[in-house]
Amino acid sequence: MALPKDKDKKKMRASDELELLKLILDENKELKKKVLKFIQKSLGKTTSITAKNKKGMKPY
Repeated sequence: MALPKDKDKKKMRASDELELLKLILDENKELKKKVLKFIQKSLGKTTSITAKNKKGMKPY
């Protein structure tokens, strides 16, 4: 019975951490731009790797 309680705590903690991150980024516009740029760049890399995998190529 301890497992469901632990899962709920993790979900709540993740939600709280995301809210805190949002507050921080809303206060610091330059940091927000850098974080968004980093995320977009990271997603682009992930997408290109996924596309190559779909074409039948091995990732490495």
